[in-house]
Amino acid sequence: MFISLASEMKHFGGSDTEALSQHFEKRILKLEEEKKTVQILDLKKKQDCQLQLLKQKKRSDEAAKQLQDEIKTIKVQKVQLQHKIKQEAEQFRQWKASHEKELLQLRKEGRRNQYEQHKLQALNQHQKMESKAKDDHFCLLEDNVTGLVGVINLSPVIDQNLFYTGMKYTTATFATAMCNIVPAMFFLMAWILS
Repeated sequence: MFISLASEMKHFGGSDTEALSQHFEKRILKLEEEKKTVQILDLKKKQDCQLQLLKQKKRSDEAAKQLQDEIKTIKVQKVQLQHKIKQEAEQFRQWKASHEKELLQLRKEGRRNQYEQHKLQALNQHQKMESKAKDDHFCLLEDNVTGLVGVINLSPVIDQNLFYTGMKYTTATFATAMCNIVPAMFFLMAWILS
């Protein structure tokens, strides 16, 4: 720049100051215009940058608003899900309580049925034992009756044998008394054999 000033001064010869001052004024005006143009361009660039920043800010504000709306929606859904989970937990608790109650009732009925079954089995066993005892008793009675029938059938034979034996070893009075003792002796024999 200094070189060009020196060459310009040589060009005007250095004597004409008025021409030189006009030249420099033109030059200053030109430089001022260039400066204004550069400033305008800088301002336009800054303005464009600010417009872009404003657009970006607007987009980011819109995105932030959209995210806040989504967050609100998610929070509402979270509250709804928590409420639903709470309701389902309460329903499950009630269902579980009712089923536990039913289970306890079924166990109680099972124990009662088991007790009744045990009681009926004991009663059945007792009845079987009584029936067996009665059967045994009836068998013995049947055997006794059969024995009595046999003894009754043999009674005339025994009676006569005893009568003759008594007459043979004893007196006539004793032999007559033996006839009256024969039924009592059969009773004793039947009782012993039964």
